[in-house]
This record gives sequence, structure tokens and C-alpha cells, in this order.
Amino acid sequence: MQLKKLLEQRTRAKSAKEQADITLEIAVLHTESGEHVHALREYKKLLELWQSKGDKFQCAISHRFIADCCIELDDYDQAISHTNQYLKLATELGNKLEQQRAFVTLGRCFLNRAELMKDGDSTKRNLKSAAQALLSSIKMITEFTGELDSKQLGEMRAVSLLNLGQVFRAQREQTSALERFTQCISLARKYQLQKLLFRACYQIADLSINMPPTQKYEPLDRASLISLMNSTSLRNVLTILQMALVSPMAKTNLDHETKELLKSLRESMAQVYLSVGQFRKAAKVYRLLKLHNPNSSDYCRRLIRKCMRLSNLMYTIPESVSSDLDSLRATSKAHEKMGDIYSELEMHGPALRHYQFMLSLMV
Repeated sequence: MQLKKLLEQRTRAKSAKEQADITLEIAVLHTESGEHVHALREYKKLLELWQSKGDKFQCAISHRFIADCCIELDDYDQAISHTNQYLKLATELGNKLEQQRAFVTLGRCFLNRAELMKDGDSTKRNLKSAAQALLSSIKMITEFTGELDSKQLGEMRAVSLLNLGQVFRAQREQTSALERFTQCISLARKYQLQKLLFRACYQIADLSINMPPTQKYEPLDRASLISLMNSTSLRNVLTILQMALVSPMAKTNLDHETKELLKSLRESMAQVYLSVGQFRKAAKVYRLLKLHNPNSSDYCRRLIRKCMRLSNLMYTIPESVSSDLDSLRATSKAHEKMGDIYSELEMHGPALRHYQFMLSLMV
């Protein structure tokens, strides 16, 4: 009904500006409904209207809208093309705020395009372009002193750092990625940036869980294995997640998106507990998730069973290292089964660790 009314109003519009304003409303309506193909068509009409008026600023914004639509449609070539037009016009106008936004969008586009590519060289080039765009966005923020308040500047920097951390992660520069996620978390706490805090906490947890293990592989008794699993970095991640989940930001202004982010954080906490060998604590988190998300009860029950299987397998690891061949084979098999369960959970770091132990015990 609202769409039909807006279409009728547009046919009666007496000026290009009035047409453009109504076209924007129609496009936003399609975007909010998830109809991105229809929204894209309307944003292109909007661009044509502003081009006919020779309004560079509105043309720049229209290119930004088109790019956002293309991102939703996974058409990153077109998204990059329109974002470059957006950046070009913003630069010609000397509008630093829009330039900074354009650099962030370019960074996201190159990162997303890299994730879809199978060719290694093309992936590297796109990730390099993503990093350059995001570093440019951070550099520009220093030029806004006095124009924007500290919270606005903090949010802009946090967004760029979160995206840059993801780029570094894709480049397998784990230390650099962790630094950027940590900086983002610090800014999000300082300026009460709820969603950015939860996203950065999720990223730092997922990265830490799936870091490739670097230790030497030799037979370990159960206590030594648990000690190895309880790394300082993972204990720090647990603290970060706990602080986020008990913070006031986890209790107020909870829209649907925020609730989903919190759910992901709780799942991350369960995975960290699994990574450090605290299987019963992980099961407890999944039980709470089952309680608060009845639609996920079957899924959570399966996860709880996996927690219990891991716990039982851990108790089959001997309390002291034995040279007995049967004992070594049984321990190797236990590590294989634990690796399989972690693989099913898509926890590749712990899975790799147990598979390496399995191989080291094969006789």
C-alpha cells in the first residue's frame, strides 16, 4: 500500500528534486524489505535524476547507495566501481567525511571480493587493496579534529579497525589482526559502541580458537595436555567475552541484530571453554542457550552431547605417559576422535592439535 502510494506521488511530482526525494523513499522501502534488486533499480533512477540536476554531492551519495546494494547482492565488481565514483566526487568536492566513508566501503568490498576468489594472486591483490583503503580511512580520521565529537571519531576509528583486523586475519597476519580487534574493543568500551564491541569480541575469540598450534608434539599425560590447552591467550579471551556479556551494553537497547550478536558471543564462549578443556562449562553455556532459544533446542542438545563425548574422551588420556604399545594406540585413537569432534564443530585449531598428537603416537 505504501509503495503504491509513493509511486503515484512520483508520477505527480512537479520537480526533479521532488521526484528524487520520493525515489529515495521507494528505494529505502525496498532495502528495508530485503528487495535489493528493486532497490538497486530505484537508486540508479535516483542517480540519473541528480545527474540531470548537476548536483555532485547527491550524485556521490547515490553512488554510495548503489554500492551498498551491490554489496548486498554480492556484486563486488560493481560495488567497487560505484564506490570509486563516490570517492572521486567526494574528493572533487573536498568532502573529507564522505571520502573517509568511501575508503571504508572500498575496504569492505575488496575484502569480500577476496573471500570469493580462488586464485591466490588475485586474493592477495584484493586484500592488499582492502588494507590500503582502510589505512587511508584511519589516516583521514585525524583530519576531523574539531569537526566531530570524540564519540563520532571513536566510532569511525573502531569501524575501520574492525575491518582492518579482518583483512589482516585473511592475510594470516594473526598478531596484527589481534592488535586491531583489541584496539576496536577498547574504543567500543570507551564510547559505549554496543554492536562494534560484540563484533570485535566475536572476531578475537574466533581467531584465537582457530590459531594453528605451534608446540612440539610428543606424548603427554592428561594433566600436561589440559595445561597445554589452557593457554594464556585463550584465558584472556574468556575474560574479554565475560566482560562483554556482563556489561550494561548486553542488557539495554537489544534489537534483533544485537540479540543475534549476543547469541554468537555466548556460542563463542562455549567454544573457548571447549578449547581449554572445560567441557562441562561449555555444556552449561549450551544449556542456557537452549533455554533462551527454544527453536535451537535440538541443535543445542547435539552440542551438549559433543561436550560430554569430549569430556569422556579426555578421561581416557592416561594420567602418566606409558611406553606400552596398546596404551599408545588407545591414546592415539582418543586424540583422533577428539580431533573429529572439534572438526565437526568447525574448531580447526583444536582439531589440528589433536590430529598432530594422534600422529605423534602412531606406532
